[in-house]
Amino acid sequence: MLDGLRTDVEIVVPDDEELCRHATALDWLAPQVDTPYFLLLDSDVEFLSPGWLDDLVALADAEGLAAVGEFEPGRFPCRDRLATYLLLLRTDVFRALGVPFRPLLRFGDPREEERWYACARHHVLDPSAFDGFPSAAFYDTAAVLFERLQQEGLPWRAFPPAVAAQFRHLGQMSWSADAHDDYAGVELLREHVRVAGEYAGARLRDHYGGGLPGWQPL
Repeated sequence: MLDGLRTDVEIVVPDDEELCRHATALDWLAPQVDTPYFLLLDSDVEFLSPGWLDDLVALADAEGLAAVGEFEPGRFPCRDRLATYLLLLRTDVFRALGVPFRPLLRFGDPREEERWYACARHHVLDPSAFDGFPSAAFYDTAAVLFERLQQEGLPWRAFPPAVAAQFRHLGQMSWSADAHDDYAGVELLREHVRVAGEYAGARLRDHYGGGLPGWQPL
């Protein structure tokens, strides 16, 4: 499906197709939504109590919010965004903004942009690739959306503690071991892996009375 979509959806960071696949699918699916809200949800989110979605929608309704999610601060060249592993968006606001989910790479200085595309490509999440390109700005999935929300003065909110306590995100485990030391979020990612490993161990102990044979914690 995604291979077919590429003929109709612009990929603006051509050497990072893997990074763009998720956003490409979202850009195709989101315009088809016909409910007042829609939810981006990764498969590696575990819900710890019932009623989490009712609580999330009730919060958005009560405060007239355009978005509810986890604020993810940027680190050069990445821009701030709302993380997409669990993100509630108001459909009519999303459509009115008319912005893509797909990643974007922008340069404030056209000379830098020309030099960037003339040289060998590097992964956009490796900040060392942007040495000498101070005007660069990389917008990961939904970062452009978050910027527009702020520009238009539209209300959004990070998960309040009562809502955040209802779920746990165990993502990014598949590639964390390969993360380069220069990756913008490597410290946070490794801490995430450590905490997730401890949590998984506790779950195993709870369910299997001390763990599975041969099981070792991360």
